[in-house]
Amino acid sequence: MSNLRPRRSRPAARPIWSVSAGDPRAQASGAPIRLSDLSHGEQALVRAFRRWVAGKAHHAAAWDAVAGVFGGRDGRAVMGGLIRLVEGMRGGARRRILHHAQCCPCLAADEIRLLTLVGAAAAGRLDRAAAYACDLLGLDPLAGAGQEVGSALAVEARGLALAMATQDAAPAERAGISFAVCAEEGRPKEAVH
Repeated sequence: MSNLRPRRSRPAARPIWSVSAGDPRAQASGAPIRLSDLSHGEQALVRAFRRWVAGKAHHAAAWDAVAGVFGGRDGRAVMGGLIRLVEGMRGGARRRILHHAQCCPCLAADEIRLLTLVGAAAAGRLDRAAAYACDLLGLDPLAGAGQEVGSALAVEARGLALAMATQDAAPAERAGISFAVCAEEGRPKEAVH
């Protein structure tokens, strides 16, 4: 579990990654709620994210999944961008980041937030991406620290989006969506790592 602890001082018993069973704040809308609603590149990104935050035992599977979609050279760039983004999230999160289990066909609201962040960065809207990053991490976008972390994550998301764009696979910007919840979801479970 040491590789999943945030870098800032937090209690060791409170990991920032948690397998999601739902986000009670979310409201149904036109947002995607299943992996099958996403493009092939977006699906690969979500699957790699889930595997990477699940721990070292799953890192090889994350690399393989991305390489299978993007190829060796482009896959390394995509995974490098994802890893830098995850590390930035780990260092700046003020709340748990929820995700579904690796095999689940549903999307957690935070996974949609991640796609929205990368999509805004892909569209060159770093200001909007920084605000999405603050929302994802539970930061105040108007506070100095929130702006700093949000801007840094927007830059990392832009790098990831550019790596994905080599295969025309960067996520689309989904501005103004509210976050949908899978009907099969219930209460969040504790993280298993």
